[in-house]
Amino acid sequence: MVGNQSPPILPVKKKPYLRPAFEIFRRPGPPAMPGRTPWGRLREMASTFLDKILGRNSEALQLELACEIVEFGRMRTTTYGEVVIIEVPEVAYHFRESPRHVRQSLRLLEVKGVARRTTSPDHWRLIA
Repeated sequence: MVGNQSPPILPVKKKPYLRPAFEIFRRPGPPAMPGRTPWGRLREMASTFLDKILGRNSEALQLELACEIVEFGRMRTTTYGEVVIIEVPEVAYHFRESPRHVRQSLRLLEVKGVARRTTSPDHWRLIA
């Protein structure tokens, strides 16, 4: 630069606008699980309503699901007496039940002393 000359102005290159990918805004987890999408929540509410009206989730069905949950927990253990953490969404997806029914069965197991609650509502401790 000689004298009072300013540096040359270079043209600014702008980046083209890219639309945001909608996958970033979705919640984690498989979309087929009830409660994860608005339609899933609506389906779960309708299922809960019908269960209350028709009385489909009787004590016998809860006990049957509770036995299946215990067997599922035993399948995941390697030694006897090991504590197994059960995830409610995983078990609900595995047995094609609503998370509400799984929690009711886990509460039944809690009364019998086979399951215990953790700090998370979706995780339960099974004592195999």
